[in-house]
Amino acid sequence: MTALTKVKINEKQEKFLDNLISNGGNITKACVDAGYSPNTTNWLMRKLKDEIIERAESVLAAHSPQAALGISRALTDDGSI
Repeated sequence: MTALTKVKINEKQEKFLDNLISNGGNITKACVDAGYSPNTTNWLMRKLKDEIIERAESVLAAHSPQAALGISRALTDDGSI
């Protein structure tokens, strides 16, 4: 799928994606909380793969500086660096 051909996402799928990000990546819980059967996880993940990757990249990009700072502080707090 190219950037020009995005999948249309309905309200239920949007809820799944929001749940997936907010619950830390628990796919089955995100499905159930959005109103899907737990048996639809594979289908839903395939259908929304590109959107899931895009959102995960956004979350990582948004939190990377804070994570790097936390690691740096953890390393220097014990005086070793």
